Amino acid sequence: LVLLAAVGFKCLISIDDVYYEGIDSITLTDILYAEELGYGIKLLAIGRHVSDNDYSFKVHPTLIPLDHPLCGIHDETNAVCVYGDAVGDALLAGKGAGSEPTASAVVSDMIDLAFDIDQPRTRRNLEPNLNSVTCLPMDKSYSQFYLRLFLKDEVGALEHVTHALKESGLSVAQLVQKGVHDAQAELVIVTQSCYEYTFQSAKTALENLVVVTSLASYIRVRSRENA
Repeated sequence: LVLLAAVGFKCLISIDDVYYEGIDSITLTDILYAEELGYGIKLLAIGRHVSDNDYSFKVHPTLIPLDHPLCGIHDETNAVCVYGDAVGDALLAGKGAGSEPTASAVVSDMIDLAFDIDQPRTRRNLEPNLNSVTCLPMDKSYSQFYLRLFLKDEVGALEHVTHALKESGLSVAQLVQKGVHDAQAELVIVTQSCYEYTFQSAKTALENLVVVTSLASYIRVRSRENA
């Protein structure tokens, strides 16, 4: 993402400017539930020009609509999806692993080095004049959220959950009860778009509820509205 920021935005950033997390918390249950809700789960590197000199850079697992171009990317294929207000999504995809794709990348680097020996610097793949920018903190990030939790199977438990979300300023877009196991009801919620700090506040409120036995997982959701 640091390299893509230089190529796509002409931004000079470092890895310390990027929020990142991996896929170790993703379970098969979440993958299946996401599909039922119309989403796939992908590990995305997301760069966004927010306003003026403010940018957002982050890497994390993300629910994306099944009809989104990135949802069809599998196995060793890599892809870059660029979104424009006027053109929508534009996708560049190709193999990022294997003998021939790797050899092609190595030869490309060798050609760049050869050009630099006795030619004016071409920088075929990178703009040399990069700009310093303001990288917004993660809590200013904006998205929907998928949340899976377990609560006591008792009267009024769901009302406690929805009240806690409302008090935190969080609206619900989808809510599905998946069943009851060992006197615990499994609940899946997809929120409306909100700032990261709003969701984290709501998450803390839910963790403090007596009726909530555990928060199994939460994943950010990339909807059309926050593309």
